[in-house]
Amino acid sequence: MRQRRERNGILVARTTVLDSVVYAADSPGTMPHRERYLFVCTNRRPAGHPKGSCADKGSEELVSKLKAAIAEGGGKATVRACATGCLDLCEVGISIVQEPEHVAYGYVTAADIPELASAALQGQTLARLVVFPAAKG
Repeated sequence: MRQRRERNGILVARTTVLDSVVYAADSPGTMPHRERYLFVCTNRRPAGHPKGSCADKGSEELVSKLKAAIAEGGGKATVRACATGCLDLCEVGISIVQEPEHVAYGYVTAADIPELASAALQGQTLARLVVFPAAKG
């Protein structure tokens, strides 16, 4: 439906396309929805920056290890590890945010990846790495 009207001497057109909405679930090749997402900070700052950066601490390597661990656990369709920019958790080393639980993990190392992936695949959080729990409310 197309509406035209004039406002203060300017022709304004408004188009409503409700009849042709295509829902993602009905379209082939749409982005899959995962039950859980792990956002790994891979922010990189200049050398010597007082906050440091997760990338300089090895977070980029952790993204690929986490993706591999999720795949090995059979969870590619339900859990997704993603590289992201700064999570503003610089003070806790390499950081990861898990959604939809909305918890932040800190001081994550390569040794933590198998356990972290396993917890995510089971719909759980890894309490020993949680630095900021989800807000209650």
